[in-house]
Amino acid sequence: KATVSVLYWNTTPDMLRSVQTLVVTNESILLGRWKSGDYKNRITGVALPTTAATDSQLKSQAISNVAGITGIKLPPRSVQKRAVLLFTEKQPFSLSVEHVFLAKVKKEFPLNKHQAYESFWAPLNNIPFNEMPQDDEVWYPTFLRQKYCLHGRFTFDGPNMLATDLWTVNQAELANINSEHQVFM
Repeated sequence: KATVSVLYWNTTPDMLRSVQTLVVTNESILLGRWKSGDYKNRITGVALPTTAATDSQLKSQAISNVAGITGIKLPPRSVQKRAVLLFTEKQPFSLSVEHVFLAKVKKEFPLNKHQAYESFWAPLNNIPFNEMPQDDEVWYPTFLRQKYCLHGRFTFDGPNMLATDLWTVNQAELANINSEHQVFM
């Protein structure tokens, strides 16, 4: 029998908060290579910092981010919050939280060019994890099966992942995690 404890944290102005949106078809996923910033030359989903606080604001931000970077206008009904991930950076110490949304679309759309992010469609069975942050290979496969929502915690020292915990949760539990700012330990 596993023991689960809960750590509550306060969202502070200096705590990084971001929204990542993964847009998928039945056979492909929208990814992009960053041309600048902390993730320069790394591949991720559409992920940007946010100041949004509520789930509806986060969802609007997810839709807006995809439109602004790729030109794809997602119908709101196709976008669902599916994960809350907490990241701890050891040196220098920092905490960040990422709210991850899934958008299901019927086909690959043409992509606009963006100065900081080079978008492309990748086959779901050939995601380039070797060019992505290390945590992505841990949570993307379960996330993309679309059966569960996820709650996770990752500890990094620079680009190196030191520890990870990942739990499957239902939609109500995920909403509760967001509203109470809790992390399972």
